[in-house]
Amino acid sequence: MILYKYVSFENALKIIESASISFTKANQFNDPFEMQAISNYSYIIDDSDPSLTLLETAPSKLKTGVNMSYGVLSLTRAPLNNLMWSHYGDEHRGVVLGFDVNEAGLCNKETNVIPANFGDIIYTKTFPTHLKNESNSQRFDELRSTASYSQHSFDFFKYAYLFKGIDWAYEEEVRVVKNVGFHLYDREDNRKNYYTNSNGKWQHMKISEHKDLNLFSFPLSSIKEIYLGSNVHKIKEIKSLLEMLPEDIKVKSCALNSNSYDIVALNYFGENKT
Repeated sequence: MILYKYVSFENALKIIESASISFTKANQFNDPFEMQAISNYSYIIDDSDPSLTLLETAPSKLKTGVNMSYGVLSLTRAPLNNLMWSHYGDEHRGVVLGFDVNEAGLCNKETNVIPANFGDIIYTKTFPTHLKNESNSQRFDELRSTASYSQHSFDFFKYAYLFKGIDWAYEEEVRVVKNVGFHLYDREDNRKNYYTNSNGKWQHMKISEHKDLNLFSFPLSSIKEIYLGSNVHKIKEIKSLLEMLPEDIKVKSCALNSNSYDIVALNYFGENKT
């Protein structure tokens, strides 16, 4: 299965050069309603009273606790969406990378809390109906330390990460969620800010007081397609970008359809690429 990531040209170079991509914490997203669906999800945080559920504090508890443990990779099924190119593709000056999510390890139930094949966003006008039964109540510490997919925990993570407002439906988003928490920490090769946990190999970068990056290492061969935006005219930079990629990668150059408001993808005829 091929899924796509819209990025600026500069970020595409960084992703390919490092063979790593950022999993972002949900409190850094641009949607103020992010994670609000869990206000209708009950979970136990007090062992002494199994009947206790704190619905009114669920969103804040998640953002200050569980949120710090998980990172999200946002992908899409649509590489030729005009709005997506404008919003996330640097106004058509960027790039869309097409990943084979199986080869990248993003469908593995053992190393993803929400694998790509379970990560389709559910778009809705209202919050989902309140869930309250024994099977979907979990202890707070369990939710914070989950490191793999299980049906037992999936209902909670679906509420936390897979519901969005209907206005976002044009994105056709698919999410992958991994545990990036340092409680699974194991420093790798004695290099600063590099670590390994049960969800993969990572580099942690502090950007500012309120923003950090957790960069997941993936096999470069899992990039199977690349789309160049219609406003990309950097001949030397394009050559440098493509030289880092496998020879058999499918390269497309985007253009405006002359008869409709559509983006079309044409074969890119650059040096060593057809």
